[in-house]
Amino acid sequence: MGGWASEIPMTSGFVNRKKAEAIRWLHYALALFFLVYWVMPLAYTGITGKDSPQGGRYLNHLWRVSALFIRRIPYWDNYYYQVKTEEGGDAWVDVPDGDISPMRPFGYATRAYRALGQGGGDPARPAVMRDLALFIKKKHEALHPEAGRVTEMRYVRVRYRSGSRELTQTREHWQIPPLAEVPEGMRVVVNSYKFYHEGEQEGLVSEADDVEMDRKEPGS
Repeated sequence: MGGWASEIPMTSGFVNRKKAEAIRWLHYALALFFLVYWVMPLAYTGITGKDSPQGGRYLNHLWRVSALFIRRIPYWDNYYYQVKTEEGGDAWVDVPDGDISPMRPFGYATRAYRALGQGGGDPARPAVMRDLALFIKKKHEALHPEAGRVTEMRYVRVRYRSGSRELTQTREHWQIPPLAEVPEGMRVVVNSYKFYHEGEQEGLVSEADDVEMDRKEPGS
């Protein structure tokens, strides 16, 4: 009996060593998995700008996004452009991004879209938005002469909380939805402009903005 009892510590020590060894190898396996399926493809896609051959479309999309963003933003803004014209009367007409700038150097977004993304406290933002409004006016008149001159222009902002259903549950890769599909309660007019036309002379009559409202988060 005494001999049998004396063997228990040795057996227990053997089990503990095997358990520690198993945990150590598990850590090695997890580290290898993280290296092969995250660090290496992330570095490959970031350096070469190409998809990693070891991942499908979904994983390559995640790797590309992870190489760009290291912190989660609290909300996501979409901006839309609308105009009123001489022929259209009081009806607001949506201006497609493609009418403003056909180039998309920022994925789905144009340079105009990035300009609107400046913070509400940026002192240069009002001038940028004013110049962009004049540019949109002239661009729309050149592309749609049948609509007459632009009499008013406004920016409409739609803000989503990060992780909201509108951002995470999409049928395909996320794209800016048409303004007509956005509920009225989510739309905020950030800036609006009126223009005058007298013969060959034209210019800005009035400007209305709400910088403080542009800083608010959804539901605030």
